[in-house]
Amino acid sequence: GERADNLDQAIRHYEQALEVLSCEALPSEYIRTQGNLSDLHFAQEDWERAHTNYAAVIKAGVELVADAYTEVGRRAEVGTTAQLYANDAFALVHLGQPRDALLRLEQGKTRLLNETLALSEIDLAMLPDTDQQALRAARQAVRELEAEMRLPADASARRNRRELAEALRQARDALSRLIKTIRADQPGFMPVGLDLPALLALIPEVGALVAPLFTSKGGAVFVVPHGRNAINKDDILHLDRFADADLRALLTGPADEPELGGWLGAYGDQEVDPPRWFDAIETIGQVLWDRLMGPVHQRLSTLGLAKGAPLLLMPQGGLGLLPVHAAWRAVNGKKRYFLDDYTVSYVPSGYALGTSCHRLGEPSRRHRSLLAVVNPTRDLPFTPAEGRVVTALFSGSKPLEEDQATGKAVIAAALKCSYLHFACHGRYSWEDAMQSSLVLADRQMTLAEINSKLDLSAARLV
Repeated sequence: GERADNLDQAIRHYEQALEVLSCEALPSEYIRTQGNLSDLHFAQEDWERAHTNYAAVIKAGVELVADAYTEVGRRAEVGTTAQLYANDAFALVHLGQPRDALLRLEQGKTRLLNETLALSEIDLAMLPDTDQQALRAARQAVRELEAEMRLPADASARRNRRELAEALRQARDALSRLIKTIRADQPGFMPVGLDLPALLALIPEVGALVAPLFTSKGGAVFVVPHGRNAINKDDILHLDRFADADLRALLTGPADEPELGGWLGAYGDQEVDPPRWFDAIETIGQVLWDRLMGPVHQRLSTLGLAKGAPLLLMPQGGLGLLPVHAAWRAVNGKKRYFLDDYTVSYVPSGYALGTSCHRLGEPSRRHRSLLAVVNPTRDLPFTPAEGRVVTALFSGSKPLEEDQATGKAVIAAALKCSYLHFACHGRYSWEDAMQSSLVLADRQMTLAEINSKLDLSAARLV
């Protein structure tokens, strides 16, 4: 009862704060306050009020992301509101609105993707030449400024932060205005997201979409077979035994443990403690079966999906770091994995998949040409055999091997290649994902450089 009284007092406090806060004048404070109020309603399972407030904070968050002009700022704003989309989807499930719940979950996965596509490889063929030239110029201006922003602060080629930030703001504004102008004449240009028919159309024949979500109040999974033209409550599995705290425990270990544990802790120590790593694979695979994929498997069996049927698995949040396909149970004394029964394709979002499917039909991607980067550091003894097998699939292809695989050579060779195969080391940066890299013969090629310099306009598979 005391806790309920405290919650009621907190709700009144935030409601009073919102009466004087303006989203236009103080957007960050408004979003934080509105988000806290939404979470309190969510904690009380007041789904109607939670949804109303989540909808308001999500709308404000979209506008704030649009106004953030630095890459770091945009990613920070998206990270701040990521869980709100899952929570709102969960509230909508409990309000009996499964269609809106699935669309909200999808929206939470695509907030920066649309702009990323605008800055990389959008299909310009539908536009007049003048619009194509203007868009390429505006796009290139943003990409060059972002590349400069990623340089070390003391680099001679980097302007001071204030000057650079203002230039980037103006370049983004120019690009946004241009896109809006083109959309006025070409409504189908760069769609913001997917509607339900477009999302359901992506589900493979004789297959299904599996889209989990996790909140502090439990989880749910959309299991939608091919051929549906609507979503109903029977398409949702409720996971009362698997909340976001359970997912975090799988990823990082118990909350009261000072050292990093779970999947990430074992992964980080795999070279010095291989048994711990293998044990984590087995243990977490079994938990994933018991809490998540076992119920999903049962639902798929009830739907009559055949063995080997294709599944689109759309993980949410930290679940994307776990090998969900390796969830297992014992059958006749032997381990049987989820992947033994179904063909699993991971997709970050329906919009990303739809864009990829559309690109496969582009003329520039229809030819077969290969760039194979093989063993640039000379310490991967099996990669030469791997490179020979892959190269044999493409007539006239010659791999970049060992010392040949320099950054300059890779950038030049990637142009117009439809398949790019990297048999080399990769490094992930936890501090700044854009500094994650492929290790080449002469240097590390960061994700920032890949985004700004590697031409993937003809690529089908990397």
